[in-house]
Amino acid sequence: MKRIYLDHNATSPLLPAVRERVLEEFAQSPGHPDALHRDGFGARNRLREARESIARSLGAAPSEIVFTSGGSESNATALHSMTLLSSPKIPRIVVGATEHPSVLDALDALVHSGRAEAAHLPMMTNGRVDPDSLESALRGATGLALMAANNETGVMTDLATTARIVRASGVHWHCDAVQLHGRAPMTLNEGALSAVGTLSLSGHKLGALPGTGILMVRDDLHFSPLIVGGGQEQGRRGGTANIAGARALSKALEPRIPMTSRLRDRLEEDLMSRFPHSRVHGSTTERLPQTLSIALATGSGEWVDAEEVQLALTERGIAVATGAACTSGSGRPSHVLLAMGCSPEIAGATLRFSWNQDTTEACIDATVSALKALL
Repeated sequence: MKRIYLDHNATSPLLPAVRERVLEEFAQSPGHPDALHRDGFGARNRLREARESIARSLGAAPSEIVFTSGGSESNATALHSMTLLSSPKIPRIVVGATEHPSVLDALDALVHSGRAEAAHLPMMTNGRVDPDSLESALRGATGLALMAANNETGVMTDLATTARIVRASGVHWHCDAVQLHGRAPMTLNEGALSAVGTLSLSGHKLGALPGTGILMVRDDLHFSPLIVGGGQEQGRRGGTANIAGARALSKALEPRIPMTSRLRDRLEEDLMSRFPHSRVHGSTTERLPQTLSIALATGSGEWVDAEEVQLALTERGIAVATGAACTSGSGRPSHVLLAMGCSPEIAGATLRFSWNQDTTEACIDATVSALKALL
């Protein structure tokens, strides 16, 4: 049975070119990049080349690239550093209500330890922040944690408006861009994202290795590491460098053909035609081109049980999600959908489909056929 994988927002399979790069690195002589011998020099050069390649891809300076273990560590590190910007005053950090749990939970921990105050931004029903609410919330704030694109719904933040407000307020904007790169255009040296102070990426969302990530830190930003010891990454992240992971990231971040919304629109139109009582989340605003979040209803208008549908599709060789992989199985409705005004029943009927450049129309059509047979 041929598998159909439509859960790339959770994790994306290793790209063939990345696999080759990793195997190439494993064939190298072992060497610590800080060691003062030939093997150490070789390791240090390969790490430098990876950093420079990533910086070129992102439109950043090599000195601004910090290698981490993934998006969660990058987010936690950025928030940790943000709390030190206004010492001895307790900093107030504004956060979007639909942020990834690695942001929300890290900020909660800082609040509970007395190191920060949090102001949660409400969301409009389309999944975006109201600009007036954002402008008001940033008055007197230290920082902002607002993602580029939502992992559950694919709704994209109005980056241009956010950048304008951030520049006027002077706060440190941390942007979780884990879902953006490779799915929509992004560069850090011009446009809206030039306003961010820190930005996070995750390797396994890009077809690189799990357990790898990047935190972009502006050179002029006051920064304090979360992990200390050893002085690696210019003192911004302790620990021996994962050279294979860094080189995998550099390959995965090489320019790709931009994704279009053709398959998303095809899937959305086919499902809404067959199940007209369904609801597409974020349908009235800009979304990632390869993500569809939809609450499915039967022909009689009854909301389905998304977990039951997910399991039935799994038996047919089709992998989809009911929400974020980090929170599915918790028994709680999606905090993202609840923040958008959905009822728990609608949240519980929601499936998320996400794919990459290798997904074909045949995969989409087979998924629609399977859903028709099930419902």
